[in-house]
Amino acid sequence: GGTFTNTSQATILNWNITEISGGYFESEKSVLMNGWSNDTIDKGQITVTGGVFIAGSGGFCATYFDISNKGNAVYDITGGLFSQLANSLVADECAKYNYADMYLVSVDDVEDAQIVIADIPFASVSDALALINVAGDFAVAEGDTLILIDDLTDTGDVALIVPEGEGMTIDLNGHRIALGDITVNGALNIADSEGE
Repeated sequence: GGTFTNTSQATILNWNITEISGGYFESEKSVLMNGWSNDTIDKGQITVTGGVFIAGSGGFCATYFDISNKGNAVYDITGGLFSQLANSLVADECAKYNYADMYLVSVDDVEDAQIVIADIPFASVSDALALINVAGDFAVAEGDTLILIDDLTDTGDVALIVPEGEGMTIDLNGHRIALGDITVNGALNIADSEGE
């Protein structure tokens, strides 16, 4: 987690192994830059499972130190929200979805999803929250439970699908939620631990 910014170069310049699971990364240039020079100490491996990445005009969210000679440098991007992202950098069995004028990376098959929100399949409730609830201001995840921490009422056009064989609980926690179409082929429990 945390906030990382840079105005004159890449926010993260990697020459060995970097794993990013969350946080906010912004640069007026490129955000992630991956370099490689050998497979021993300069491996050039970046794994991204979550976070927000905002590149400046003319920059890239993920690029290579030397695009003409990237060697064995590799990205493994399975999650995150990006201002732009090349399809070739998205991991196998994942896809890039347009969400709120950004690109969200998640699983590419509804069969692999525990929950589908706004036509985007997510492997877990936690993944959905980490990617959609970037600011963490309306809900938190606890296992397969979505716990509201504020009213969530501006989502009346967002569809919720719980696939067959999957299940989740929405704990209103004394708050209100508005959703569009709700399709439950598995199990959906709605509770209010605050009892209002």
